[in-house]
Amino acid sequence: MLKVVICCDVDHDILGYNIAATRFDVYKEKLGWKSIENISRINETCNLVQDYKSNSAKVTWFVRSDEQLKIIFDDYAYPLRSFSNLWKKLEQQGDEIAWHPHLWRWSKKNQCWYQEISDSEWINRCLESGYREFIKITQNVSSVRMGWGFHNNFTMKKMNDLGLKVDLSATPGLERSGSPDERGSHFLNSYDWSLTPEQPYHPSQQDYRRPSEKNERSLEILVIPVTTAPKKRTKILTEKALRLTPLRLRKNWLKNTDIKSKHIQHSYIANITDTHFRHIAEQKLKQAQQNPGSLTKFVTVFHPIELFKPKGFCILKNNLETLTELSKKLMVPLEFSTATQLKNEICS
Repeated sequence: MLKVVICCDVDHDILGYNIAATRFDVYKEKLGWKSIENISRINETCNLVQDYKSNSAKVTWFVRSDEQLKIIFDDYAYPLRSFSNLWKKLEQQGDEIAWHPHLWRWSKKNQCWYQEISDSEWINRCLESGYREFIKITQNVSSVRMGWGFHNNFTMKKMNDLGLKVDLSATPGLERSGSPDERGSHFLNSYDWSLTPEQPYHPSQQDYRRPSEKNERSLEILVIPVTTAPKKRTKILTEKALRLTPLRLRKNWLKNTDIKSKHIQHSYIANITDTHFRHIAEQKLKQAQQNPGSLTKFVTVFHPIELFKPKGFCILKNNLETLTELSKKLMVPLEFSTATQLKNEICS
């Protein structure tokens, strides 16, 4: 049995996807949400495929509620409240609405939005307020995915103490120290899951990245990692070579590719809008085939804005069909699940 969870991080529009968007060095200019217009069509595409129980593909929608939105829109839960009819419709058909807090903070010194990772007092206020406003609208929230997939011991314990039941921020084997961004931020995209296993776990209070060891206490929240897989050696070597080339040439070569030059990762995330999706899907189905008596999970993640890429919806449709076709070919039952449904089955 292969359980498939499709996660979607509903973020504001950003530059780089063929649509107008606000830079990260602009303070109170309204953020765009044009990518939310893609969600209805994403839902239609998901309804084109069925699992072995004849259910269409479910999505767990992670919607923002955080300090940046309060500053810009005077509403922590702006996208949840402004598009409430959409979320109600999706929830009624079996999807899950979950929380996606970002730690965007304005730097007066650098005049830009950046990822706050060290000021625990500010982080605590951002998360508490964002969660409080979120549950005023959607009271049954139990799942969370942090912005940038970031966590530390403080934020993981905070999620636990707020009463969240399952966290899907982890990406096993991946880490980044954070860096400036050409769209105007002096620091973002910091995370560390270098020690994290593929299997779900209750995190140690001493290290959020792993289960507790002897004499360590665990948190009650369940971490379900996003599926990752090793990159092909040729791609890693190509990325290393690109780092040695002049910046002007590097930008020309990187145009229209998915290679990131600043940070070389030896693994990649299962993204259902990615052209490399078939490889990782086949790996997970074969794993399930080899373990017929156990539950194998496959957790994918994407953003609505990614559907603005050339042939974005075509790729999504092909990848969903790939899952169901490979399931039949390998004779492995496949079931679509929400994050909370998978957590309940793991913990039952």
